[in-house]
Amino acid sequence: MARKGKISHKRRKELAEKKEAFFKNFLQSGWMGFLFLLPFLRSETFFGVESPKFFLSVIIIFSLIMVAAIGYLKKKIEVPFSKKFLFLGVFALSILLAVINSVDRLVSFVGMYPHFHTGFLAFLLCILLFFIIILSKPAKEDIDRFLKVVVIIAGIISLQAILEVLGLFFVGDAIAFESGRANGMLQNSDITLSYLLFVYPFSFYYYLREKKPEIKLALGFAIVSGAYAIFRLLPQGMQEIFLKSTAGNVLFALSILSLLAFFMWPRIGKKIRIGNLIKNNKKKILLGLSVLLVMGVGLTYNLGKGSIIDFASNSSNVQRFWGWKAGIENGKEHLLTGTGPGTISYFLPKIREKIPFEGWDDNTNTNNVHNEPIDYFAMDGILGLSGYLLWWGFIFYLLVKGLKTEHKLFFGFSIVSMFLFFGFNMFLFASIATMFLPWMMAAFVFIIYGTVSYKTMNKEMKFSLTRKFSLSSAVLISGIFIIGSTFYWVADYNYGLGFKDSDKSDYPKRAAQYMKRAVSLFPLNDNYHLYYSYYAYQNFATDNDTSNERKMIEKKDEAGKILSHARRVVDLKPLNARGWTNYGTILLGFQKLEGNRALAEDAYKKALEKDPKSEIIHMQISQGYWYVGEKAKAEGYVKQAIKLSGKPTRAQCYMVLAKFYMNDKKKNEALASFTEAKKWANSKQLEEINYFSDVLNGKVQQQSG
Repeated sequence: MARKGKISHKRRKELAEKKEAFFKNFLQSGWMGFLFLLPFLRSETFFGVESPKFFLSVIIIFSLIMVAAIGYLKKKIEVPFSKKFLFLGVFALSILLAVINSVDRLVSFVGMYPHFHTGFLAFLLCILLFFIIILSKPAKEDIDRFLKVVVIIAGIISLQAILEVLGLFFVGDAIAFESGRANGMLQNSDITLSYLLFVYPFSFYYYLREKKPEIKLALGFAIVSGAYAIFRLLPQGMQEIFLKSTAGNVLFALSILSLLAFFMWPRIGKKIRIGNLIKNNKKKILLGLSVLLVMGVGLTYNLGKGSIIDFASNSSNVQRFWGWKAGIENGKEHLLTGTGPGTISYFLPKIREKIPFEGWDDNTNTNNVHNEPIDYFAMDGILGLSGYLLWWGFIFYLLVKGLKTEHKLFFGFSIVSMFLFFGFNMFLFASIATMFLPWMMAAFVFIIYGTVSYKTMNKEMKFSLTRKFSLSSAVLISGIFIIGSTFYWVADYNYGLGFKDSDKSDYPKRAAQYMKRAVSLFPLNDNYHLYYSYYAYQNFATDNDTSNERKMIEKKDEAGKILSHARRVVDLKPLNARGWTNYGTILLGFQKLEGNRALAEDAYKKALEKDPKSEIIHMQISQGYWYVGEKAKAEGYVKQAIKLSGKPTRAQCYMVLAKFYMNDKKKNEALASFTEAKKWANSKQLEEINYFSDVLNGKVQQQSG
């Protein structure tokens, strides 16, 4: 009998077995848990602006890596191996080279805030997820069970989108009902659409395999509702391609008939002659080619004189198509490794000089060109694009080869799933919420096809000091990423709070407080420094007379702290023109302090060097001069902004000039500028223009604030 306080050998063995089972189950189920969450996290969900989309992923994936490394050290896992991992290695190496040769390594590693998925870290997370799934060794039954739950979630999302379009869900926001496009889960149509496109084919997969009639009925409902939800989640221009022309209507009708035939076929297929023909493989191929031919003819007709022209001429789509040209141009200029992941917002201004574009909206913070292959070519060069095509080409090769195995049904619908998802990425864009989906499928393909072999960890195996150090480093690095991401998450929460209730009188002071907390929690984010310095400067200028030299000397230390944050922005991202204009404006406001005037002029000069054709940068500089009373310079810069502006920003530029004239008591000039602004204004701008015009004409009294 074991002494009191001591654990018996038998009990110790039981505990060890339980620990080992827990470890195995954790790896097998841990990766599943967070995948359900990612597609639905947006904006301030889980207290944060963009954090839930990215840092939840970082925390969970690195937690699993930490567990895997510890398990490897304790010899409790089987190590996967495949020569085919070489394809992934080539892809990873090409992206790493692009980061090393990047014009901004920090941006290329982390990604441009808030679009983190453009950086190397997001790419690394995808690779780590791929290996976590493979390490967990899920059986085909585990994968089927997981995907079935995903299909159920997709059905719920589809139902929500349909109810929204009918005005029965999110009734307070009638945009979807009026425009015809659903906003989707948590009002993010692109994320919802990309998720449904990936999952939708598996509804058919489970429908064909299901035996229970009640579940089959539910899956049938998911298929029909999913098709309609996907249609309503498409951009309105794409919907009109189907609804506004004869060929489009024919295609839409054929799609509905095909869907109905899918359900009716098991019952009537044997009774009609064509059923026997379709069972012949050659006839199936012929039928498929015929459908593709009809679609091709219909789309060609539309391209000539149908709704595709209307869709392409929409301002947002024009910008997308111009972005494709810009991306190709940048790739040609930096052929080998591009300008680095996440750097598109740096090279787009330069491309505008070579490829003039009237439809460019300079307010847009673009971080991809809405076409994944062109993105890789532009930001990672020919090496990055080659790695991308090599890796995903190999995955599609395995999927096609899988059609000859006993799992041909699974591989067949997986091909459709990947085809739809990558097609989406060629015309819209992948996001944080759905970037993991194809990598998840890649891991499933490796496992089910049997590409991976496993090496059992035996108790006699000894680790070298180098291997122990490497694994210990993996645990340490994972811990650093987990802690850092947690701090970033809380910082982002405060950053988001800083933008709330902007219509209240105490807004600038509250905003500065929240931004200061964000900066203190995570000082490596340039946006936090930018907005803190911006609001802190506003508060300082409100409370103090910045034109009084004696007063400014007294407040020199406080002004210096604000300037240090503005300077930190350009230190972190020296290529970002917006940071230089903010720095220049604050320096100009503090020009009574010695040396600041010259530094301000230099900062503005650098901003224009970074983005010489930007009307927004010119407008911001003009406002900086206006605030310090240099009206002639202010008017000069805003007039230059008008010359540079495209259709989306011209009204904005004229409105700034009109307000300058209005504040300077130049009524006629102000009214003339507002009249010009009307020609280019959207409905919201038009409302503001009419209000200020009425103020100038004495019809209404201007409201304070």
